[in-house]
Amino acid sequence: MHTESCKLMVAFCLLLCGSCNACDSSAKPSVVLSVIDAGNGSDVDATVTFVHDGVGPMQPEESFPGTYVLSSEQSGTFEVTVTADGYETTTKIYEVDDDGCHPKTIEDTIMMSSLG
Repeated sequence: MHTESCKLMVAFCLLLCGSCNACDSSAKPSVVLSVIDAGNGSDVDATVTFVHDGVGPMQPEESFPGTYVLSSEQSGTFEVTVTADGYETTTKIYEVDDDGCHPKTIEDTIMMSSLG
């Protein structure tokens, strides 16, 4: 009787976890932003800062022309401020969930409006 209940329990666990993905060790970004000019679509050389769950301001972990990786392996609330010479300041809030292993990456494009 004990053996049968163990087999049933194993089968049940396999059924529940059959589609589960094992966590890997790669770092996943939390928020990835592209910053572009709303008028012509070109990349904007911006200053991006953020507050994560009330802590900050912080600088992006990585930045490339027009692209900013805010943080890796963190879920929670990100309040992002984007500034650039000749453009209106933009502030956005992102809520990043996780999948049990990594954050569910949010990718967004910030359209910067010129000041004049």
